[in-house]
Amino acid sequence: EGLENRPYAVVDDGWQKHPCDGPWNITRESFHDMERLAADIAETGCIPGIWIRPLLNTTRTGVTDDMFLSCRPEVLDPALLRPGRFDRKVVVGRPDVGGREEILEVHARKKPLAEDVDLKQIAQTTAGFTGADLENLLNEAAIRAAREEREYITQDDIRKSFVKVGIGAEKKSKIISDKEKKITAYHEAGHAILFHLLPDVGPVYTVSIIPTGAGAAGYTMPLPEKDEMFNTKGRMLQEIIVDLGGRVAEELVFDDITTGASQDIKQATQMARSMVTKYGMSDNVGLICYNNDDEEVFIGRDLAHTRSYSESVAAQIDAEVKKIIDDAYAKARKMISDNR
Repeated sequence: EGLENRPYAVVDDGWQKHPCDGPWNITRESFHDMERLAADIAETGCIPGIWIRPLLNTTRTGVTDDMFLSCRPEVLDPALLRPGRFDRKVVVGRPDVGGREEILEVHARKKPLAEDVDLKQIAQTTAGFTGADLENLLNEAAIRAAREEREYITQDDIRKSFVKVGIGAEKKSKIISDKEKKITAYHEAGHAILFHLLPDVGPVYTVSIIPTGAGAAGYTMPLPEKDEMFNTKGRMLQEIIVDLGGRVAEELVFDDITTGASQDIKQATQMARSMVTKYGMSDNVGLICYNNDDEEVFIGRDLAHTRSYSESVAAQIDAEVKKIIDDAYAKARKMISDNR
């Protein structure tokens, strides 16, 4: 009971403190092999009926009970999920602020922390982090402290590691021309200005023009102030406006554009399409779900992709997506022009 929003480390810790009647043999397996199966499945068309791995094997009063974990429940064979197969299903989602604090306490137990480290404050500023992200955060902070030959992890170590876990490692050794630095600076400034002006996004945590391991020339990293269960249409539109801020800044300053906004454009387009096809946020398309990705659950599904709507509806969806992007671009251009 009560395992919701409590990832593996916290659950493991609870079982260690409160053992059951018999011994618990706890094992954890990797699911990265699922990604490697994609090519084989696409080539052969052979799809395993059961993709599931044992998480816990318990022996209690001579009876063996099995608990299974799947990070991709949508790919499981429907026959496996029919009533009677499993006694109970527990969905483990991203932890809330209380869960994050408990996870941090577990991973910080064997790490020397300085007096200024506030795990509660860290939990409040890591909205959206998973248990693995929080573990990586403290591990990166410990590595930073060791490199500087310090015996304790400080709050500043964790703050600097936050960027590496959230965005990626900065490549300070990469040689970049002054022109590219200038383009990146104005590009990220465009994002930052819109984060500052729009009420439902941000605030900005840090801005950098140092390339990262993810292939970005720079980044503008917001910091969510709290956990959000829902997203609103207004906020999603503002996020699209922010995504287009970098391209707008390039046009206004240099009277030219670069390929640096490719990921921003992709992200904005995906959000606009979800608004139209998944969330019913288009008056013209209406309250109909045209997003059927959930029905095609197997890896390699794009090879046999089908859609349940006509060409005229597809054209209408494309027109609505374009309208959202065009309107957001116009607003971004006006706001940046007015606040240069």
